[in-house]
Amino acid sequence: MRRTPLVVLPVFVLATGLAWIATRSQSALVTHRSGTLYEPGKLVGSAQSWTYRSRTTYLNSVHGCASIVFGTHDDVAQTQEDLRQLWEAETGWHSRMIKKVLPPRWQWLRCDLKSWSDFHVLGFGYVHEQTAGRGFTRSVSIPYWSLIVAGTSWWMMLWLPDWKRQRRMAASRCVSCGYDLSGIAGAACPECGKPSEKR
Repeated sequence: MRRTPLVVLPVFVLATGLAWIATRSQSALVTHRSGTLYEPGKLVGSAQSWTYRSRTTYLNSVHGCASIVFGTHDDVAQTQEDLRQLWEAETGWHSRMIKKVLPPRWQWLRCDLKSWSDFHVLGFGYVHEQTAGRGFTRSVSIPYWSLIVAGTSWWMMLWLPDWKRQRRMAASRCVSCGYDLSGIAGAACPECGKPSEKR
């Protein structure tokens, strides 16, 4: 069970580092849009008009951060046909790469604390805002450096015990308490009682 994370985590850290570097020159955007068409009178304030309420999810990689954005938006028209083209065009998955101008150096270190619903600290961020009508946007961002630190720390926590155990076995010491087992013939450590694993 522990061998799989020991292999997967370095790959994850490497991929995250490459994604971090890539955001210096371009951003990746994956979008999923869906929505519901409402007849006149179905929503408050829409007695004479059709309403298309879209729901959009953005997965974005830009400025050293990975972010996810949820949003809703209402489009209103007098007839159903006026909304059909928009409705059909926006549904489904879309992706694109956007080349951009390099951001100012150390931009991800900026500290912007406006409120509990709008802040940005060391790449961590959260924004919640109302848009026109009943729409809203929520955005959460996580910096790549934090994913690299988390992945590396987890890997070290899994690897160090095995490394320590191998070192003690090579030095003829108890893998549990480190007691010197040189010259001791027995199936268990005389100090802690741990079964001997001497080679």
